[in-house]
Amino acid sequence: MPDLIDTQRAIAAALRQGGQANRAAVLFVGDEELITRRLAIYRGNVLAAITKALVTAFPVSQSVVGGEFFDALAGAYWRFAPSTSGDLHDYGRSLADFVASFEPARELPYLPDLLRLEWFVHRAYSAADESRLEARELAAVPTQAQAGLRLGLLPGTALIESIYPIVSIWTIHQPGYDGKFEVDWSLGERALIARPYRQVTVTALRPSAFALYQAFDRGDTLEEALQCAQSAEQDCDLVEVITEVVAKGPISARAVSAQQGVLR
Repeated sequence: MPDLIDTQRAIAAALRQGGQANRAAVLFVGDEELITRRLAIYRGNVLAAITKALVTAFPVSQSVVGGEFFDALAGAYWRFAPSTSGDLHDYGRSLADFVASFEPARELPYLPDLLRLEWFVHRAYSAADESRLEARELAAVPTQAQAGLRLGLLPGTALIESIYPIVSIWTIHQPGYDGKFEVDWSLGERALIARPYRQVTVTALRPSAFALYQAFDRGDTLEEALQCAQSAEQDCDLVEVITEVVAKGPISARAVSAQQGVLR
């Protein structure tokens, strides 16, 4: 008699691949043909649940490629990378990497980056709450100590740079969007995904602001971050950029100075 783990593996394989049903059917008592049909029903239910979870996580991508294509993609992904968590909210992390080598999606080269953006949006909704840094708090830090501050990002914040206009694609597919339904495919975009006020936002960033956020995310000091911003966009106004980032950005209030500990 097979042990528990072998039994679980056989049933899981039967739920992913119809061709594996006969191997699992012998584990059950009763008519093999009836058992095989019941496994097929179960397989369909599992795939439906998986597909629904992926549509919930990637609604824009599903809208872009169409329901039929997305359903086929979900099935292929499920067979390639079955869920390893009991929480379907966690499923889909590697979908973008899978699509990058998925032959039917070869003519949609922007899709992997769009999926990555949507995954960050999906995860941001469940990120922990944390107070954001207000401009007055930063201004209260002595000038001589500001250069050494390490300004971290709020939980759920993510950055992605693409050669495709993924922010524009995401934006025009949002409920209530009433702007022009057009995208400049010649322009890449840098995206900031954040939840500074318990509402997930996706923002296109200029090179200097993107470099600044990247530096904060790495744990660089404010001085180092400003140097990165200047290098990314030589003619930018650094005062304008840092003012905008601190005023509206997802900067954590737990600003840490290299010398002075936690700023409160």
